[in-house]
Amino acid sequence: MSNSFLEKVARTLRKRTKANGGICRGNDETGWQDYVEDARAVLEAMSVPSMSMVDAVHDSEDQGLHPRGSVEPRRVWNDMIEAALKESI
Repeated sequence: MSNSFLEKVARTLRKRTKANGGICRGNDETGWQDYVEDARAVLEAMSVPSMSMVDAVHDSEDQGLHPRGSVEPRRVWNDMIEAALKESI
C-alpha cells in the first residue's frame, strides 16, 4: 500500500461509499483507484484554507513550536483540519 495522501483519501471515499450501500467496482485492494479523481477534487477544494483554518495556523505558531524554533508542520496541518471540521455548514 502506498503512503500517498491521494491514495489514502481515495480509499476512504470508496470505504464510505461501500459502507453507505453504494455500489463499488473492483475489490477492496484495487477498487480505490476508481476514486482517485474524486480524491483529487477533495484535495483541490482544500487548497484554499478558510479563515478558521488560517486562524489555527496563527494559534499553532503560538503553541506549536518545534525545538529548532519553527512551527511543527504536522501540528499546524492537524490544527487546520480540526478547525475546518468544527466549522458550521
